[in-house]
Amino acid sequence: MTGPHHAVFGLTTPNLGDDLQALTVAMHAPYVSTLIHREAIGSRQTDAKHLLVMNYWFMSKGFRSAPHASVEPLFHGFCVGRDELLKYRWPDYLKAHAPIGCRDERSVALLTERGIDAFWSGCITLFLGRKVATVPMSERRGVLFVDVAPEAEALIPEHLRARAERISNTVPEAIRHDPVARWAHIARICDRLRTAEIVVTRRLHTALPATGFGTPAVLVVHNKPQDVRRFSGYERFIPLLIHDDGRPVKSIDWDSVGVPEIPAELVGRYEGMLSKLGAALGPLPEERAPSLSKVCRFRLRNPGLGAVPGEVEIDLGVAKIKRVPAAWSDQHIDLEIDAFAGFERFDAPVAARAPGAWSFTPIGRLREFSV
Repeated sequence: MTGPHHAVFGLTTPNLGDDLQALTVAMHAPYVSTLIHREAIGSRQTDAKHLLVMNYWFMSKGFRSAPHASVEPLFHGFCVGRDELLKYRWPDYLKAHAPIGCRDERSVALLTERGIDAFWSGCITLFLGRKVATVPMSERRGVLFVDVAPEAEALIPEHLRARAERISNTVPEAIRHDPVARWAHIARICDRLRTAEIVVTRRLHTALPATGFGTPAVLVVHNKPQDVRRFSGYERFIPLLIHDDGRPVKSIDWDSVGVPEIPAELVGRYEGMLSKLGAALGPLPEERAPSLSKVCRFRLRNPGLGAVPGEVEIDLGVAKIKRVPAAWSDQHIDLEIDAFAGFERFDAPVAARAPGAWSFTPIGRLREFSV
């Protein structure tokens, strides 16, 4: 490959919002070399140093160790989710890589109180709409509730409840350990967000991409400190309704909910992050995809495995996914993968094996074969 190695996070969490953050980085990048497991970030996972956008809520109890030296961090959208991030090796690590671009204003305050230079960067998912075609409001249909707590629905106007389509960002258990299937699932959800009239949700990573798509969005959040602080700053431009088991704590004016405007401050931070990403990786893709969900097609060389169809394996670092080809001849292997616009740029090793074979034969790098 050319250029530095570039990784995004791989997840096995139950929340597809985690995957959306990796997907968004991948759509902005010229290539992705591998995935790094977020829950094991303190351990060596790759032989070479990899640039990694640190755009997550680091909340696992395993985060007592700061990232391994094989990670070259780019802090944009960092969230202090647990006290462990203010102890152990983390403060020294954050100071060494400051200034830290934080996802929320509460994280900025927690870091600056400890003498760590930090600023509010927002999250790159706010700008996912810049990588996909815009849907005019006249073509949008429906009201979307995403993981709205049942006890909170009474606080939402009846005319919205009556029309609502209710969906979830929770990962189906059958695809929990398949990163590509997870991306495909959240890409389909995002395509629904960008065609809706209004989105109501408790999920930050539903409200942020919806905002970037120009979709009116409302956050309906339980009155818990660890929940409310994650949204700090966004209440400036995304209506925030706070409840306590269905009892209103902070109400909103539903009649004034409209197309949100992302503050110029966050636009500037996003553009600054893109400049850093481009300086490290080379020219960034500029095209807009017609949709986020995409069937990516690859024509692989058959390395002498015969004409009887076998299977293909793609090594993504945290997982090796296997797929049955759409077609197989003694010359070519045609692969169709349900994924997202940007997956075709993954620089991951790909291999194939004939029926009955014990091992896979390496073919090359996935993006070499994109069609």
